[in-house]
Amino acid sequence: MTDMTELYASLFTGFSGATHRVRARQYVDGLLGVDGRKSVAHIAAAVGGPEDEQRLRRFVSGGAWRWGPVRRALAQAVTARAEEGAGAWVVGPVSIPKTGVRSVGVTRHYSRERERVLVGQLAFGAWFATGGSLVPVSRRPVPGRRVLLKHGTRTVTAIVKDIPSRLTLDDLSQHVGPGRLAANGIGRVVVRTAEPVALDGYAASRRTGSFLLIDPADGTTLSAGMAD
Repeated sequence: MTDMTELYASLFTGFSGATHRVRARQYVDGLLGVDGRKSVAHIAAAVGGPEDEQRLRRFVSGGAWRWGPVRRALAQAVTARAEEGAGAWVVGPVSIPKTGVRSVGVTRHYSRERERVLVGQLAFGAWFATGGSLVPVSRRPVPGRRVLLKHGTRTVTAIVKDIPSRLTLDDLSQHVGPGRLAANGIGRVVVRTAEPVALDGYAASRRTGSFLLIDPADGTTLSAGMAD
C-alpha cells in the first residue's frame, strides 16, 4: 500500500482540493478492487457507503479536474519503473466482451483466455509487468485504430477499418494496401462510426463533406478527411 500511496500522491497532486483527491483514490481503489462490472454503484459499495455513490458520480462526470495531467503522471511513473529495469513489457491479444449494436468492431471470435467464443472487440494490448503489478499501456482494436470523428459540432467514436491506398506525391501514383499513413500522408481510408453521421460528398459541400479524426487519448487532431 505504501507504493500505491506514493503513486496516488503523484497522480492527484494537481487536484484542487482534498475532497477531490479522496474521491479520486476511492474511484481508483474501486477500479482495481471490484470484481465484475466497474459501475459507480458497485465501486461506492466496496470502498465507501451508499452516501458516497452520488459524490463519486459527481466526481467522475462533472468534477473540475483534467485527465491529461493524471495520464502524464502515470506515464512518468511507468517510465521510471521501466528505466530501473524492474519489469518487463508484455504484448498479447485481449478480448473485450461487448453487447448492443452501437459499439464498433464487435465480432464473434474465440477467446483463448476464456476458452470459448465471445461476442465483443478483439484487441492487442501492451502491459508493463513487475513482480506485483500489471499496468496497461496500450490497447488497440484490430484491425484498425480507435479514433474520434468530428463532423461539424458533433463528435462520435469510430474505428479506422482499412487504408486501401496511399497517394505517392512524387508521381501521383496510388500505393495499394500501405497499412498506414505517415505524417502529412494522403490516402483513401475506410472509417466505421459507432453512430450514423450525415456526411455529404466533399465535391457537393465542403462544409458537410469534411471531417476530422482525433486521438481519443489526448485530443490531438490526427488528420483531416473528405467524404467520397
